[in-house]
Amino acid sequence: MTNAQQFHVTEVSPSYWKVTFSNGPINLMDVDTIEQLAALVDRIEQAPDLTVVVFDSDNPDFFMAHFDFLADGARIAAMKPGPTGLHPYSDNFIRLGKVPAVTISAIKGRVRGAGSEFVLATDIRFAG
Repeated sequence: MTNAQQFHVTEVSPSYWKVTFSNGPINLMDVDTIEQLAALVDRIEQAPDLTVVVFDSDNPDFFMAHFDFLADGARIAAMKPGPTGLHPYSDNFIRLGKVPAVTISAIKGRVRGAGSEFVLATDIRFAG
């Protein structure tokens, strides 16, 4: 687990953002992913002109895989609830599903476990 930026935002215009996910060889979701996704959802919620966000992956074989089972369990347990009152993992998906912008998952490669929960939180899913 690193603190490297996992969500790379390209603001194509004030109304359209492209967000590319990248985390290791199979795009695992980890504790850093949870924290960075919370910050990204905050940013999306605070962008009044934003109408469309397209999520894709830097890895052609894995859009987003499962949760990293080797992640620091103590760090996960110590996370404070998000704005919905839920653990940040669930909070991110609830909030992502309610942002005013249309969210689209442009899926290439595998989507597993936590990745499936992520794409199901978006409004539209396209797979190729």
